[in-house]
Amino acid sequence: MSDPNSTVFPTEGPTEPPLTYQNVLIGCLLCIGGNLLISVSLNVQKYTHMKNEERISQENESFHYTKDPLWWIGIILMVFGEIGNFSAYGYAPASLVAPLGTTTVIANMFIAVVFLKEKLRPQDLFGCALSIVGAFLLVNFSPKHEKVLTGPEINEALKQIAFLVYIIIEFLALIVLLVLLYKFQIDSVLVFLLICAMLASFTVISAKGVSGLIHITFMGYSQFDQPVLYVMVVILVVTAILQVKYLNSAMKLFEATVVVPTYFAFFTISAILSGIVFYREFWGMNGLDIFMFMFG
Repeated sequence: MSDPNSTVFPTEGPTEPPLTYQNVLIGCLLCIGGNLLISVSLNVQKYTHMKNEERISQENESFHYTKDPLWWIGIILMVFGEIGNFSAYGYAPASLVAPLGTTTVIANMFIAVVFLKEKLRPQDLFGCALSIVGAFLLVNFSPKHEKVLTGPEINEALKQIAFLVYIIIEFLALIVLLVLLYKFQIDSVLVFLLICAMLASFTVISAKGVSGLIHITFMGYSQFDQPVLYVMVVILVVTAILQVKYLNSAMKLFEATVVVPTYFAFFTISAILSGIVFYREFWGMNGLDIFMFMFG
């Protein structure tokens, strides 16, 4: 008698294996652990910017934050956190992994108050409670089937009309935001973080694609001969670096209790949309599950 949770891999690779609760749990734990590290990382980076501002006001001198060893400690923590998130995409859908970044928001609220001496408002606590309820709904009503794409399947997915339209809209939005930032000098927290969100779409698609291809390879179906793997690795690295750049620009000018929740909200929406459009993660879900997931 075969195990009902086992996955049968055809010759060309796996196609849409069912998600087990074990895989979802592993994906959630990797995501939560990674986001805790990211929260610490963001606050360490914020602290370096605060120190630099103090140095300017007291000693009238400053140096770029990338020359501060403490900032690099924050970046290293972020790298380890993102490795946790990256690994999570191999076990759970992107539309589930990304929203669990609520861990970052909750942890950030307490870290920023304790270590950065930022104010904790009643609405922050209320938002924290809503985040916990939302995370519970997301886990319970997340997609029950995971589409793990091989190299050829990713190539086909890249040609989808819906995806091409989505990418064109993303590029146009990104151009508008960059014009607002550099030409009109609008250094609003929304501009910085919307740029991060646009880039995050490419990061999430690439991260899930690379993670899936590596996972398939470990199962005995090598994907290292697929050029799309290396293209996605390049996109993943470039967009991740650019996100760090614009996120730090926002952290320099605004409080962590403003930047992190706003970034999380934009990133989550962007990641869910990319998962729906590229990986069709809502396909096969009933109306109630979709409604409760979106409500969460």
